[in-house]
Amino acid sequence: MCIFRTFFILLFYDLLFKPPYTERKKMQEDMININAQLRTLSAHQEKIREEERKRVAGELHDELGQLITSIKIDAEWLNKKIGDEEIELKKKTQDIIQLSSETAKKVRHLAQALRPSILDDMGLIPALEWQFHDFKSRTGIEAEFYHSVDGIKLSEEISTHVFRIVQESLTNIIRHSKAKKVICDMTIHNGKLYLFIKDNGVGFNISEKKNTFGLLGIKERIKMVGGTFTINSDLGQGTESSLEIPISN
Repeated sequence: MCIFRTFFILLFYDLLFKPPYTERKKMQEDMININAQLRTLSAHQEKIREEERKRVAGELHDELGQLITSIKIDAEWLNKKIGDEEIELKKKTQDIIQLSSETAKKVRHLAQALRPSILDDMGLIPALEWQFHDFKSRTGIEAEFYHSVDGIKLSEEISTHVFRIVQESLTNIIRHSKAKKVICDMTIHNGKLYLFIKDNGVGFNISEKKNTFGLLGIKERIKMVGGTFTINSDLGQGTESSLEIPISN
């Protein structure tokens, strides 16, 4: 009797509160369409942000860089005109020259961080080679990049997303892994690009790891180009991430 009572209660609840099948199906289709529209909007906003990075990087490198160079040239000219007996004045102009050089380096670094010109001028592979060299020189972490994709031209969209994904992965390694070595390998097979990044850091428990903004950003970029992303790790065993992206040869 109790079973029948429970059955009729559930049936009554289903009829009273649960939308009919056609309505549920429409709600599911609407949700799918909304998600697709949000993803399209996200991709459009990311494209705008990347174009803005490129514009600002160009202005930093060209306009601000030229102004700093002009200041340095004028300071060097002034330094030559000042007699050696003007010790204090000579020291000040030399300080200006030194400060100008340091500022110019920082401006170039900021421009490269915003949007490395090598990515637009020479493509993804040289940009990744530069990125790993820069990463190694800045952090002291041994970093190796291997590839087997010579002669293949990738679209600007895919090149940009792959570069940003690698950039974010290396940033995560600096922040969390305590790694001493990073290896990245990229290849293309059967119309798909495969990229693997492995470090020998402290690792983490996958089941307890929450999605950080860095990982969410990587996953969102992967979805924009129709790819897949996986990450594997364990405590004391380092971390390995891989991505797979369909490309047009």
